[in-house]
Amino acid sequence: MALSKTLATSAKLVVRSLIAARRCTMPFVQSMFSCLLACLAAAVDHHHAAHVMRSGNDDCDWDGTFVACKPKFMVLGVQKSGTSSLWEGMKQHPDIIPSKIKEPQYFSHGQVGYDHARCSTDQQSLQDYLTRFYSHANTQMKNRTKSAGEWSATYFHCACCPGVLRAFMPQLKFIVSLRQPIDRAFSRFVEQHTEFHAVPGTNTSFDTYVNAHLPELRRCLQTSIGMQAKTECLGKENVLGLSVYDAPLANWLAVYPKEQFLVTYLDQLDHNPQAELQKIETHLGLRHIQYRDLNQEYNHQGDYGWTQSMVHVPHIVSKPSEDKLVAFYRPGLLNLKRMADAGTIPPLPPSWMLKFSLGMHAAIAISDKGAEDYEEQ
Repeated sequence: MALSKTLATSAKLVVRSLIAARRCTMPFVQSMFSCLLACLAAAVDHHHAAHVMRSGNDDCDWDGTFVACKPKFMVLGVQKSGTSSLWEGMKQHPDIIPSKIKEPQYFSHGQVGYDHARCSTDQQSLQDYLTRFYSHANTQMKNRTKSAGEWSATYFHCACCPGVLRAFMPQLKFIVSLRQPIDRAFSRFVEQHTEFHAVPGTNTSFDTYVNAHLPELRRCLQTSIGMQAKTECLGKENVLGLSVYDAPLANWLAVYPKEQFLVTYLDQLDHNPQAELQKIETHLGLRHIQYRDLNQEYNHQGDYGWTQSMVHVPHIVSKPSEDKLVAFYRPGLLNLKRMADAGTIPPLPPSWMLKFSLGMHAAIAISDKGAEDYEEQ
């Protein structure tokens, strides 16, 4: 701004001098007049171009080495909560630039376990990330009206990721898709048991898994102090732990302002995908469009190529396991409800409120001692 005023003042003085000089009929003076006028025009054009470039990059995190905007949004997760459907829908938008692959998982460094997450804020790490996943879109990302992003469903429970991303991209916006906790945990277990086996213990029944892993997860949470430490506990338990949402969300909100977050629920995405995508468009500052094939399911059992016999593996959530999980997840959901009551996130789906007794008289539903201890913390 100061430079603009100085340039404007100088320009006025020069113009006055040139006007006076132009009245002179001497060829030398007229030649000097033309030269000075051309120089002044060039200087003004250069300043205007520089000002436009600065203004154009005000709404993005500009990278001088990459010479383009850094990504403007990330879908943080959670696994088995509709991130693949969001990917298929959002990438239809002409102003969205997808990363080279759906889930770079660069900062969390993989799907299972966060022990090797990239917690360094070294600039070379950022350049490596941009080169790997956005070099194909460098020209598009120079356009400030476009929004590049990724859909890495592992970032939400990455304890160190908020600080790292804030150091690299302070204006980044986030979308978090959440699913009813027991349904998400069960879906993840069936996926692992049937096909991948990447999570230890998923070769058993769901009841056996819950009985073996829930007590250990509860102990870890009870001895952890602070949202980052609790998030680390949850990240170590890929089936049950990733269905706890309050600690990871608080961990992110401790670093980024709430205005940069949009929390959505799989219930709403399943019921009215067009409306949910319009909310995302508004959050990202994008124009509204009509999407196609929004009722198609992605990343479910059939889409993994499982055989018919695998699809119909008779897994169930028994009543004893369900009761344990309702008691375990309820305190975290109460914290989410408080966030919703404060306007930080949208209201929880009615089905969640009912199943986990989150209404006024919900306290009588707590019957698990470990859950009571966790809630008090």
